[in-house]
Amino acid sequence: MAEWLGRGLLWAGLIGFGGALGRLRGAFARGADGAPWWFGYARDLVNLVAVGVTTLALWLGGFALPLALLSGFVVTLLTYVTDYALAYGLGLRTAAGWVAGLVGVGVALPLVVARTQCTSLLQQLLERLF
Repeated sequence: MAEWLGRGLLWAGLIGFGGALGRLRGAFARGADGAPWWFGYARDLVNLVAVGVTTLALWLGGFALPLALLSGFVVTLLTYVTDYALAYGLGLRTAAGWVAGLVGVGVALPLVVARTQCTSLLQQLLERLF
């Protein structure tokens, strides 16, 4: 049961993260003098919540907590970079958040489908690095 809850939370969290990034970009674009004073704080909060939600979702899905945190951070970072590249690099500002959320789901898919293999690879990577 917890595994299915984790999967649903992961998918909903990543799509919601993409949507939140799009809303923040809209607030940034509406500011006459640039970004509102709260923009940087709101972006940091959205990123922090996204890392927390993806970590919780992966932990519920069966990952050990340290591996869930590492994987959650990587998935969130790749989703954010995709959003930024689509919005500012390619000029797709209106659709970038939702597309980035879907890319995040695609990046997280191997973690859900092949959890055992991904866990083994992540542990081997950590052993080599540290």
